[in-house]
Amino acid sequence: TLGGLSSAFLSSLESSGNQPLSPTPNGPSKVYPETWLPMNTSQDYLQVPVSRDDRSYRTVYSLFHKTVSETKFRILKILRVQNPFLWEKYK
Repeated sequence: TLGGLSSAFLSSLESSGNQPLSPTPNGPSKVYPETWLPMNTSQDYLQVPVSRDDRSYRTVYSLFHKTVSETKFRILKILRVQNPFLWEKYK
């Protein structure tokens, strides 16, 4: 897992479009990246594994290894973090 990358950075890599995500009936509809999975309203965040075939995986992999040698560290997995609170705060 890549620990030092912010969820905003990972989300921005994948934000190619927006769609509603479980809007509340009385509140305004909120727009989130189309890559986000549905979340339970009781969840603060969701960690989603990024497939090795995904373009965002290759982007993060490449950027990480521009600063750290591939022989020193092996990336086991990359997780995309969905955090509605942070998305609304920093969008």
